[in-house]
Amino acid sequence: MLSLSGKGALLVGTRRIGHGILVNALAPDPIMHPADSSEDLWQRGVVEQAPLRRESSAAEIAEVIVTLLKGETITGEPIRVDSGRHLTGPGVEG
Repeated sequence: MLSLSGKGALLVGTRRIGHGILVNALAPDPIMHPADSSEDLWQRGVVEQAPLRRESSAAEIAEVIVTLLKGETITGEPIRVDSGRHLTGPGVEG
């Protein structure tokens, strides 16, 4: 998983590179709890803190990827599939 600073750099880079070519960033989160974290901690600390209170599914992420691959005029966009988590902060890590 990328750190917040890594994600930020990816988003800025996407906007800078996206001139003349199709370049987008996909930022999915939360997807599934890490193996070293309890399910309860993940639910309380991450999922329940997201505005939509749910994890992002693989199907939702795949749908966004297909849309970006089919699109001919979407470029320089960071697409967040994160249940609104970017609006509230990272929640509990670990």
